[in-house]
Amino acid sequence: DAADEPTGCIWKTVNTLELPKSVRFVDYSAFAVHHSTMAVAVTSQENSQLWVGELSGGSDGKFDPSTATFSDGKVYDFPRTGGTCEVQYCNIEGIHWVSGEKAGNEEGEEGSTPQVLVAVSDKMKSKGRQAAVCQEKDQSVHLFTLP
Repeated sequence: DAADEPTGCIWKTVNTLELPKSVRFVDYSAFAVHHSTMAVAVTSQENSQLWVGELSGGSDGKFDPSTATFSDGKVYDFPRTGGTCEVQYCNIEGIHWVSGEKAGNEEGEEGSTPQVLVAVSDKMKSKGRQAAVCQEKDQSVHLFTLP
């Protein structure tokens, strides 16, 4: 933002958005926006959870970051193990919407929430810092459909 900065590497914060109070994540590990619907996905590695909501701000197809807000949205658990409901997706580090799958509306209709996400997971933490069940899903690509 500063023309006189020799490196040109000065960033300016335009807005800081708060997720809804219902999102009680210990950490945030990934963020994705589905640009045609403005659906948003945020993951927590520590909680093994996903929040899905909508991003608003602007009108007439123009986005204004200074007025951006998130909807209330919904929190989902990533799938748990059968019986004990133990976390098995322990290291989700990336999330992305897979275009084309919509719920509640016809294909391509604006305002519908996409239903399919792809996630990637990091390597399991070593030296017993994570349960053995975490190893099965580490360093993997996962495809999920929202319930």
